[in-house]
Amino acid sequence: MELTSIYEKINYLIQQKIRFWVATIIKSDGSVPGQTGMKLIVVSENEIYGTIGGGNIEHYVIKKILKYKPNDLQIWDFALSQDPDEIKESLGMLCGGQQQVLIEPVNLKEKLFIFGAGHCAISLSAIASKCGFDVYVLDNRDEWLNEKYHPLATQLIKSNFQHFDETIIPDNSFLVIMTYAHTYDEILLKKLLNKKSKYIGMIGSRNKIKKIFDDLIKEGYDKELLKKVYAPIGFELKTHTPEEIAVSISAQLLAVKNGISSIAINSNPLLGNN
Repeated sequence: MELTSIYEKINYLIQQKIRFWVATIIKSDGSVPGQTGMKLIVVSENEIYGTIGGGNIEHYVIKKILKYKPNDLQIWDFALSQDPDEIKESLGMLCGGQQQVLIEPVNLKEKLFIFGAGHCAISLSAIASKCGFDVYVLDNRDEWLNEKYHPLATQLIKSNFQHFDETIIPDNSFLVIMTYAHTYDEILLKKLLNKKSKYIGMIGSRNKIKKIFDDLIKEGYDKELLKKVYAPIGFELKTHTPEEIAVSISAQLLAVKNGISSIAINSNPLLGNN
């Protein structure tokens, strides 16, 4: 892919608010497959554009980006040694050159969909937006779904929860269910459970959560999928104020986003950890 096409692709991905990384060779000495200025775009395992010369270096860069998903600028150094013993521990290349690759994360905002626009959602949309999420708020009530209550939200979506089209939700989104009716919460959970999401949580008491889970299990829903639902949602702060509830949910969202599984405790009753 030529550089002009690379930049067109970068512009397109930014416009679509898709998370990706750009790998650029910034130094190239000796006998190496890539030359200074060559670029590679990594979106996912199945979406790779451009090249930094191919071979083991390119394979390693792609694999490392997808594994660690770096959140800041990084420079990776590669010394392609002629020493067979060193090669065994590195990339297995005999070129003998040196290469530096700049890794740039682009558009790192995660998409958060909040189902329900009431008091807790008002606080959550504000806090999550300030924490770097692209926030989408969905509700069927105009009196709650407006910029007055959700000024920082990326988009407000008028939605009939009973006939909600879950296909509008991109894969790897963060999903928070907090509508004003238990029946809507259950309907949405059924629709969203099979989505490929990074996080799905539902507000409510343990009794409410257990009843909804029992209903779904009786209907044949996969118990293992239900175990992935963060419910009751957020960290236990012994509070009932919308602002503090939103803080507890936001903290859990950030723990999951940043891969801190030891902190992002799931109190789901099906897990038997509470």
